[in-house]
Amino acid sequence: MENFSAFVDGLVSDVNARSEPTGGGAITHILDFGSGQAYLSRTLAKKYGHNVVGIESRPANIEGAKEMDTRFDNLAEKRERKGRKRQQNWESTPRVTTDDAPPTEETAPTTTNDRKGGTLQYIQKRVSGNDLTPITTLIPSSTPKSLLLISLHSCGNLLHHGLTSFTTTSSVKACALIGCCYNLLTEKSGATYKPPLRSLHPRLATTSAAADPDGFPLSQRFTHAHPAVHLNITARMMACQAPSNWTASTSEAFFTRHFFRALLQRIFFDRGLVTGTEPVIIGSLRKKCYSSFGEYVLGAIGKLGWTQRLQVSAEEVTQYEEGFARRKKDLSILWSLMAFCAGVVESLIVVDRWVYLMEGVEKGLVKEAWVEAGFEYGVSPRNLVVVGVR
Repeated sequence: MENFSAFVDGLVSDVNARSEPTGGGAITHILDFGSGQAYLSRTLAKKYGHNVVGIESRPANIEGAKEMDTRFDNLAEKRERKGRKRQQNWESTPRVTTDDAPPTEETAPTTTNDRKGGTLQYIQKRVSGNDLTPITTLIPSSTPKSLLLISLHSCGNLLHHGLTSFTTTSSVKACALIGCCYNLLTEKSGATYKPPLRSLHPRLATTSAAADPDGFPLSQRFTHAHPAVHLNITARMMACQAPSNWTASTSEAFFTRHFFRALLQRIFFDRGLVTGTEPVIIGSLRKKCYSSFGEYVLGAIGKLGWTQRLQVSAEEVTQYEEGFARRKKDLSILWSLMAFCAGVVESLIVVDRWVYLMEGVEKGLVKEAWVEAGFEYGVSPRNLVVVGVR
């Protein structure tokens, strides 16, 4: 959060400096697209002094953000009171000197005040369409608004909506967007995700294979390329991996979880619960469930609601684990090879977004566009910022 806040603050200064010779308006407000509980918005407003507007669709997130704003302000005020008290104590303390030694130089204690006059506003709105003008009219301002649109780790298609909003909303002067959760990205070619077997509603089965016009790829160049550029859920899941950040302990835990899951799928198959093609989405389980394969089986079938459908004894669970133990190494190798393709898949996604902005340059909608690392990969592997400036 701090790293991207500093990046955004520097970008504002850079955009304003570029605009000064041409007489363009300086950035007046920052729009935080999908602000959540406003950690980024709060930092930019209260530490860096920017006027920030958080755009969030969920009322609960906005209420939570406002509560944290109050706690932040109370804590900052408490620090200021302590700082003033230290200053007063220092000023009232007599300075003692002797004839033999000159008085020592002392300086008053300093206080840190991060608040520099920025404002923080929230707009509860689900963006429908790409033009943000209906939202920007809700921002009070006595001068013409010049906006910077930002988003940190926006999931799935949210970054696509941010890019198209930038190119179609005249008051948005620049954008700086970092995507995440590529597994939630939809695709124009269809087969966007796998519906969970435990709630196989006909609508889910239909929409899971439906093409999404707002999905990947975003640019015309990628959309009409020959051969066609398209991914699938497996490739997009792999793009979320960060093998360069793996350690021995995290890798062991990671491969153990996937071994347990693959082994449980084999039990499902042997018991006739699946044919091998249907996806069974289990999701996250309690930490205790990963302490042993037995605990994992109990936790998984309990969450699926399959306690009556699948009755397996502890002895059978042990037999499966011992019988397939040697295959864990094979699975670990396969997962590693797939994960090392993460950078390739992510590059395709990010380049497509950059190409979309460059197509805007060709149309005269965008002045320049680039991609750069907003912070170190070790801080967060989703660190590529797609930047566009009018």
